[in-house]
Amino acid sequence: MRKRILALTLVFVLSGCFPQRQPTTFTPSPSTAPSKTASLPDCVNSDCNCSDFATQQEGQAVLNAFPNDPHRLDGDSDGIACESLPIGGATATIPQPPPSPITSPPTTVINNPSVANLPTCSVKQGSVYDGDTLWLNCSGQQLKIRFACVDAPENKQPGGIESRDHLRSLLSNSNNQVKVNAITTDRYDRTVAELFFLRGNQWQLVQKYQTKEGMVWGYEKYKSDCPSWEAIALAQQQAQQAKRGIWAGNPTPPWEWRKNR
Repeated sequence: MRKRILALTLVFVLSGCFPQRQPTTFTPSPSTAPSKTASLPDCVNSDCNCSDFATQQEGQAVLNAFPNDPHRLDGDSDGIACESLPIGGATATIPQPPPSPITSPPTTVINNPSVANLPTCSVKQGSVYDGDTLWLNCSGQQLKIRFACVDAPENKQPGGIESRDHLRSLLSNSNNQVKVNAITTDRYDRTVAELFFLRGNQWQLVQKYQTKEGMVWGYEKYKSDCPSWEAIALAQQQAQQAKRGIWAGNPTPPWEWRKNR
C-alpha cells in the first residue's frame, strides 16, 4: 500500500511539470488562385460595350485584361478604350467649341493677343496617353482633347513613346497649364483643338514644337481644321531637313500604320 501511494504521488508531481498540449486547429488554404477576371465587370463573360462603364478607367481595365480587344472597346486601335468616357467622376458636358480667333500667318502664335484671351485649362494628371491626345480640366469640366494639325506615332510604333514623353516635358515646363483653341468635335466625341503652352513669357503652339522636333506628322488631310497650318508645314520641313526625331529614319505615317492593324 505504501508503495502504491508513493507511485501515485510521483505521477501527480510529474504531471504538473509539463504543460498540457493544446489541440491544433487546421485552416485549409484556398485550392485555387483568383481568376484574372474576378475584379472585372460581369459583362466580360458575354460582351462588353463602353455603355457598360461609368469611367474610361473601367473600360481600360477590360482592354488591358483582353489585349486582343474581343469586346471592341478600342475603335481606333490606339490602345485606349472608350475614349469618350470621363477619366473619373461625373460625365462632363462638352461645350460647343468657340469660333477660332486665329487666322494669321505662322508667327502670330507668338505674342498674339487673341491667344492670351483664350480659356486656360490644366492638364489632367496622368492623362497624356501619346503625342497628340490628353485630358484637360476646364472650369470644372473634363475634356478629351485630340490635337488639331498633327498626328503622332502610336505608342507601339517607333518614336511613339518619345513623342509622348516630349509632349509631357513641354507641358511640365508650362506647369501643365495651356490655352485652348477648340475647333470642332470628332466622331469619337473628342474636342479637336490647338493648344498653347507658356514658354518663358510667351504662349507658343504645342503642335508646332512637337512638329519642329520631329515628334509628329503634320496632318495635311485635316489641315482645314488647323488655323496654324502654315506654321506646322514650315516646322515639319525644318525637322525633315535636320533629320530630327521620326525623320532620322524611314517612318510609317500613323494613319497608314493603323490601316494595316
